[in-house]
Amino acid sequence: MKVYELFETLDIKRVGEVWRIYDTVKKDFASDIVFQSSGEAETARDQMKKIAGKSSSAKTTTTTSSSTKTAKVPVQYDSSIPTRDKLTKGQLKQMSRTGKVTVGGQTFTKKQVLKNTALNKARLLALSRDPSSALSKAAKKELGGAYKKSSGMFAKGAPPIEPPNLRGRVVQGIGKIFRGTRWVAVLKIVTLVQFANILEKFSLSYWANGCSYDVNDNPTVGKSRADSQKHVEDMDTYRLQMGSVISGAMIALLLAAASNFQKFRKLGALVGLVAIVPGGGWIVAILNFIISVGISSVAIYMLESLAKKTAAWNFVGSYLSNRFFNSEAMKQYMEFVVGSYCAEGHDFTNKNAIVESGDAGALSAAKSDLKSDPKFMKAYKILKKKAKSKQMATSS
Repeated sequence: MKVYELFETLDIKRVGEVWRIYDTVKKDFASDIVFQSSGEAETARDQMKKIAGKSSSAKTTTTTSSSTKTAKVPVQYDSSIPTRDKLTKGQLKQMSRTGKVTVGGQTFTKKQVLKNTALNKARLLALSRDPSSALSKAAKKELGGAYKKSSGMFAKGAPPIEPPNLRGRVVQGIGKIFRGTRWVAVLKIVTLVQFANILEKFSLSYWANGCSYDVNDNPTVGKSRADSQKHVEDMDTYRLQMGSVISGAMIALLLAAASNFQKFRKLGALVGLVAIVPGGGWIVAILNFIISVGISSVAIYMLESLAKKTAAWNFVGSYLSNRFFNSEAMKQYMEFVVGSYCAEGHDFTNKNAIVESGDAGALSAAKSDLKSDPKFMKAYKILKKKAKSKQMATSS
């Protein structure tokens, strides 16, 4: 076993094919939960460290019973930590007054209790949709009992459900799922951070909707179909943004290439991407002429003219987004990112319902518009002639 020392008392330790959080002072594991990667373990370890730090600063000088011990911080629902609906009125008052509550000889912080309450609700909602009728019935019974609107976490003043920290998995998933030469090309135009920001919001909306792409009655965040509808609309918006961030980056590259040599060199990546879009051959031809001739007043004019055809680029971005973030890729990606927050055996099949921001007609319309522009066609002929002359001079 190899220990990676990251904090004074809490480290992460690899045990076989999984990772666990290790307390170097107690010489024992700080949690029973196992993680599939070091990134997940580090995120959980950081949360435990943060809460442990707050708890230690609030300790009094009085001596506590030797039977009292600090409870672990829930990363997933932990049955050993009480939920808010299980506390008596006296315990609720104690937790409200001191920020802690003692149950069965163990002291828990208010944050631990509230976090475990939210995690339990998410677990029950997921189980209520489980194919197993026994599990579904039991979960619905508990949701309709201790968690009914008149009590528990739905009571007046109940804390909002804290969303999971998905950032680490979001970034790891991009490198794990999305690959290939075309993907490398798009990352020369769009930054990984831009994609990560959108995919993180998309994943959180999926989780908030009860691990579902469709409108349902049991969203994790919210209480009604109206809340679920909002989550679904958010997911559609983020899927559109995946296309718009590509098209926006392409337009920006065209404009920047006119004055920046480093950007000009990236036009080759743009050619490779547009080449796989139906109807984009004429753009590929123009860009190849520009790359062959180099930066000139004619090339700058052509680049700026192409950049103005936003409808055409919107379609290109939308098409590429559909291609990269296809059903199979998104199924694997969502299972990797949100899998631990959904019911075991959950089907992550993605419907891939992107609303197109344009259609293929936008490309042909842009081509017709430019062909009818005498100034553009004159520049095109000059550029084409220069490209052919340079090609002949190189080959001779």
